[in-house]
Amino acid sequence: MAKIDDEIANLKKEVAGIKNDLNQINFNVLRILSELSNFSGNVSSDSGGSSSDNVVRGVTAAVDLGPIEEKLEELTKSLITKEEIELLASKIDGITQERIREAEETIKRVTSFLQTGLEMVKIESSLADVKALLEETIVQNN
Repeated sequence: MAKIDDEIANLKKEVAGIKNDLNQINFNVLRILSELSNFSGNVSSDSGGSSSDNVVRGVTAAVDLGPIEEKLEELTKSLITKEEIELLASKIDGITQERIREAEETIKRVTSFLQTGLEMVKIESSLADVKALLEETIVQNN
């Protein structure tokens, strides 16, 4: 019974870990998307000097986001959804309930066997007492 409880606890820890990983990945994806949307090719200049002293603050750069988007799509396809996690959790609960039911049935059977054994011990003790009385009666009659 303790082994089953340990297995269940380990499975629940794994599911919780998967949920945390999923939340962390979602957070990182949102952070990346936010950074990508903030990335701009604005060019600004310092207005403190003459026109020849202007300094370029930002540079327009052509960035190919195709590979990044492809990787993100691959990641989103391979991620476990919340529904899948809930389905796994419900399956784990079902397995848990089944194991608990089996354990309870085993406990009932063992209890029944122990009670039967105790009754047999009592019968054996009674038979031993009867045998002793019979032997005593036979010895006295002879």
